[in-house]
Amino acid sequence: MMLSQCKCRSNGLGFQTIPRKRQICPARPALTSNGGPSLQNGQTPQELLRVFEETQRNMMDLNKKRLAALAEVKTLRARVAKLDAKVAALEQDANGGKTPFDAPVPALHEEPGAYVPQASTSQQGPTITITYQTGWNRAFLHYNVDGKGWTQVPGEEMESGTGDLAGLRMKQVMGTRVEFVINNTEGGWDTPDPSTGSKNYVIDAPGRYHLKSGKIIQMA
Repeated sequence: MMLSQCKCRSNGLGFQTIPRKRQICPARPALTSNGGPSLQNGQTPQELLRVFEETQRNMMDLNKKRLAALAEVKTLRARVAKLDAKVAALEQDANGGKTPFDAPVPALHEEPGAYVPQASTSQQGPTITITYQTGWNRAFLHYNVDGKGWTQVPGEEMESGTGDLAGLRMKQVMGTRVEFVINNTEGGWDTPDPSTGSKNYVIDAPGRYHLKSGKIIQMA
């Protein structure tokens, strides 16, 4: 409580001082001309400097995180470009068939018809390149191109990718439409989800495609 100017009145014997209460408005933060904080009541220059330095550090940290994010995006774009270049190079290579051998046919898969040898991919014509992400040690593509007939079970082995394609399996076939499933020759088959109503994966146009977790994605 603070005292204001006092009033005096006489009580007949003399003058008596009577204190009067005064309300104090809460202090508002003061600002400097540039919008920054200025010294407040009881605030020392050292405290103000500490607040300013902390604000500067926070701004620098945010800027570093932003630069790191931009660098990561740049790296990812370069990786995608390199991946596209490798896939394009693989498309130019002939991919001869492998000698098939017997393997169980999955219940969901349609029985293959008479096998018609597929044309060599070294010939000129439209091609379909399939990359496949799996944890299997080996992967075989059992397929039917342009309705010419199914390969013998288990199909043709997919090649292992290297470099940026490490961990992927790849196979290129010549044609404009391919129907296929993938297996590991050990009883494991990758077929579409039964809810889709299809027993086999289908690609209807030439190009590059990636199969992962039951979904086919066309690559640019």
